Amino acid sequence: MSNLSNGAIQRIIQQCVNDKPVVEIARYFQITRQRVYQFINPFRESGEYPVLRQSGRKPQAIDDRAEELILATYQSNNIGPSHLEKNTLTVLNQGFQM
Repeated sequence: MSNLSNGAIQRIIQQCVNDKPVVEIARYFQITRQRVYQFINPFRESGEYPVLRQSGRKPQAIDDRAEELILATYQSNNIGPSHLEKNTLTVLNQGFQM
């Protein structure tokens, strides 16, 4: 299965509008006929090209206090984010030891 971009989806629909057989379109783009129909049917109903959704988790915002703390620590120690995280976890773990 290949990854399709929004441009590829538009080309698939254009090929279908130009009366190209669905089997040939599917074979060319290395997708199933069902997937071709999943793009064509919404286009026929609304007249608009379907757009792919972004996959993955949405980024979480960092609160202002945490951002200030991170930047202040970075500027005072002049270390990158990975080392900063390790040092922060080390300090936290040492502080909570019994």
